[in-house]
Amino acid sequence: MSSRGLSNVPTRDLKYVKSELEQIGAKIRAKRKSMKMTQEALAEQIEVTPETIRFIEQNRRIPSLPMLIRIARALKLDILK
Repeated sequence: MSSRGLSNVPTRDLKYVKSELEQIGAKIRAKRKSMKMTQEALAEQIEVTPETIRFIEQNRRIPSLPMLIRIARALKLDILK
């Protein structure tokens, strides 16, 4: 994963943040699959391309906070827990 998009993260926190971000894609994929939802269906629900979902799940793209919220809602996750 590139550090692109992490320029505002203090250096001391960068390793931790990158580690957490690397897990997001796998967690999204696991939840989506547990719901028997395709990448295409998730993409359609949150109004992005299937490629965007694929890149997020492969940790090739870091989703923005608004996109993470849309994904969480589509996957019926309570992100405030």
